[in-house]
Amino acid sequence: MKRLLLASCCALVCSVLAAGCGGSSAALSPGRFAGTYNGTWVHTTDLTDAGTSTWTFSPDGAIDGTDTDPGRHTTFHVVGHIDAVGHVTTTSTPTGGDPATLTGTLAFDVQSRLSGILVWGVTPPLNYRYTLTRQ
Repeated sequence: MKRLLLASCCALVCSVLAAGCGGSSAALSPGRFAGTYNGTWVHTTDLTDAGTSTWTFSPDGAIDGTDTDPGRHTTFHVVGHIDAVGHVTTTSTPTGGDPATLTGTLAFDVQSRLSGILVWGVTPPLNYRYTLTRQ
């Protein structure tokens, strides 16, 4: 009887662990970010350096979007990738200008927006807070 009870308990624990592992791996995929987002970006120390963004994340994590800088009358084409945990690696190319990297981590905040600091890879590097809302 003890063996049967022990075997049942082991089977239950294993099935709970397997379900938990399966659920967490499914939740941690780039697909959780899929959709089109609109939002804002702002320099972390110069609040006058700010603009808007429209980014689309595909289920495989590909990013394609635009950042608009009204102060410079410039639009940036942003292409790249977001991984399962929100690490962003992109190239941001201004109209008629040279590309620069834009990297960092985005995460869902308590209001279900994607938010985080991305670093524009120019000299010196510039830090921007992005806040994006899924449409």
